[in-house]
Amino acid sequence: QVGDEDGIVAFLTRRGAAPSTPAPPEVTPTVPLVTGPPTPGPDPDTLFLPLARRLAPDAPTLDGIARRFAFPVAGTLVFNPSPFSRTDVVRDADGAFRVVTDVPALGYAFVPEMAGIMPRSAPSGTTIASAHARVQVERDGGAITSVRNGATGGELVAPGTAINQFEHAVLADTHVETIPGVGHRIRARRMTPDGALVSTATVFDSLPWVEIENQFTELPTDRVVASRFPFASRFSHLRWERAGGLAEADTPVRRFGTLRWAVLEGPDGTLLLGMAGIAAGSLTDDGLLVLEGGPRQVLRLQWPRGLLLPDDPWRFGFGMLPLVGRATAGNGGVTLPTFGRMVDVRDPMIAVVGIKPADDGVGVIVYLMDVGDAARSVPIQPGLLPFRAAVLTDLAERDLQPIAVGADGTIAVPIQRSGYAAVRLLNTEAE
Repeated sequence: QVGDEDGIVAFLTRRGAAPSTPAPPEVTPTVPLVTGPPTPGPDPDTLFLPLARRLAPDAPTLDGIARRFAFPVAGTLVFNPSPFSRTDVVRDADGAFRVVTDVPALGYAFVPEMAGIMPRSAPSGTTIASAHARVQVERDGGAITSVRNGATGGELVAPGTAINQFEHAVLADTHVETIPGVGHRIRARRMTPDGALVSTATVFDSLPWVEIENQFTELPTDRVVASRFPFASRFSHLRWERAGGLAEADTPVRRFGTLRWAVLEGPDGTLLLGMAGIAAGSLTDDGLLVLEGGPRQVLRLQWPRGLLLPDDPWRFGFGMLPLVGRATAGNGGVTLPTFGRMVDVRDPMIAVVGIKPADDGVGVIVYLMDVGDAARSVPIQPGLLPFRAAVLTDLAERDLQPIAVGADGTIAVPIQRSGYAAVRLLNTEAE
């Protein structure tokens, strides 16, 4: 799994590629499914451990970091565990929701204290809407019979069908909630042969996507269940993330392994998917998408008028990692900027997919992944985590060669097209 250093090494080892020089993945129309449910994403406490050890050695966690800050006013630290800057919804410790903007990649932003917004509930209902989308849930099985694009009025669901279908599901009840300043959501409690299921669809006031979440309350963690999405559009081409890069194929695609995102392209337009808890999928040439996942599955749907940058799908998919809010009273002993990131990577097409203390205790290992289309050197400067020396390593943390540090603290790390690189940062405890 991308973001999991052990998974990266195992994947490259299976392909016979040296960890220090990973080969670009071949493009193939099908990807064998790894048995079992999808692997959970990286733990934010683990990703921020190098910073936590520096700022809060007595309590090296996100909570420990939050308690050490000295801000002039009370507020909340919002941590972003993904490798790209984010604007998304965060849930505070008291359960309230709010939208936060421009949280730096693998960094934090301080949000001054503001009363979070709790949902206002209605006892029943089957429709929610915002400026971006309108969603309607059927009264029988709890699937979604309509998803309309707020900008164009286009319908996503094939006529006479419903998306987010689970076999033999029966609707028990629905519940509509309005979250002022955030959006609207509808919860459908459903009974299935695999146990009770709560399906939630959310439309946002300022975020241009629809989010669908399925949570089985009694499903064993090793079970995989399928949901069906018969779309109105016919998609002729599919691109998706896979360990080591991306893959693509013309439809139908009998089976594809998923990590975080997929792009469905056809004569009617493009549909961008972000996924969490999904192990595999298939796509027919008439627009039927089948997704297989574990007890908790999350899917985001967005209609991009055109992908502006090649890394747009990566950014959308990595956005499925939740923003993490930690309250701080503002009376700690460490004075730092109100926002920042652990390391400053001066290349928008590079994702920092891992950062951890070295296994041998010497320095911090940073793992990079190219989502662009050219081999090059990646400039990196110190951020919240300082360093004064660096060594290029392979993915097994074996040192290869020193990297020169410029007068301004910049290092240049070589990386292959669609490849990985790893660097050991030294003297990271220096102030």
